[in-house]
Amino acid sequence: MSLKIEKKRLKEIDIGKEIFEIGPIYRGFGMRLGGLIRSSLFNIEGYAVERVVLEKGYNEFSHIKGWENSLMQFILKLGKICIWGIAGKQIVGLINKQGPCNIYASDIYIDDKMGCKIYNTTLLLGKICDSSIFQCYIIFGWGKGYRRRVSGRVSNIINVDSYYCPINSVGYNSRCVKEGFDILSINISANRALDMGKMLKRVCRRISRMLAC
Repeated sequence: MSLKIEKKRLKEIDIGKEIFEIGPIYRGFGMRLGGLIRSSLFNIEGYAVERVVLEKGYNEFSHIKGWENSLMQFILKLGKICIWGIAGKQIVGLINKQGPCNIYASDIYIDDKMGCKIYNTTLLLGKICDSSIFQCYIIFGWGKGYRRRVSGRVSNIINVDSYYCPINSVGYNSRCVKEGFDILSINISANRALDMGKMLKRVCRRISRMLAC
């Protein structure tokens, strides 16, 4: 069966959240199609922090000298960075700051040749309270879904759990609009590195081809 799927953007509720309507869809296919779209969206690949390289002697439970926050809090904040670049290419970022100062995502230096961009540059990563110098390397990797950190420990390398998918949540609901047809509403929350409208349209085209077979 061939389905005609049209995407309609309703409104932007919040940064990173949007609602779309798809239809008309034959009665009874709305929730099934919503489940297929949700599964497909969560299979999108993206970037995530994989490793943090610090001075020797640090581990994830250490307290960074001169910092207001713990190292664990710093690593958790790194996981919220929205970054996008060339698919499959490893990205290396550098933080080199002297206090007292706040450290933001915009303070991560990445070579322009990497061809990538950090979208939430105002994200606060930590605060240096004294005049100490903080330096670390951040390794971003490309992948799909969730991956637990690599086991094993090196004195100055901290492996972290990585969530690569740029989609945070997907909700959907089907409602009747006229006899024999439904409209599917999809609520998507994603980081700002993803063009949700373009990605949803691509996913719908792929599902339409699959159902047409």
